Amino acid sequence: MIRALPTASALALSLLLLAGCTSRGAPAGASVRTATPGGATPAFSGMQAVLLQGSAARERGDAAALRALGPSISRTGLALLQARMPHDLRRADVERFLDARTAFGDALKLWVRAVDGPDDRAVPGAYDGLVEAYWAWVDAYRGLSPERAV
Repeated sequence: MIRALPTASALALSLLLLAGCTSRGAPAGASVRTATPGGATPAFSGMQAVLLQGSAARERGDAAALRALGPSISRTGLALLQARMPHDLRRADVERFLDARTAFGDALKLWVRAVDGPDDRAVPGAYDGLVEAYWAWVDAYRGLSPERAV
């Protein structure tokens, strides 16, 4: 048997619900998460900083400068892979987050092979793949829809 709430309790509950519905939050259509990748975790922000260092070398097509950043990018990428899953990740995003993490790990392996290999032409392509995998992972963390989704 369901017990009716006293009038004061029912009024308080309805006011709380109404306040929650009309509260000022994110604008309509915006993602619930407002954290930037740099503010998400130290590992994500560290990787972003290292990749930004490589972007100037990539724009110049300077494979030697990218190779010089190789150990730093590899070390920071490995730290990102070893980092714990963020505590604020929504349950619905977990599978995509883990898939993006795997793709980033694969891109990091290709990066290490390119940097250790003799072919300078492979280094910029591996860097581009790593950057793309990083941002796909960040998007999965932030709960954004995949870029190529219809």
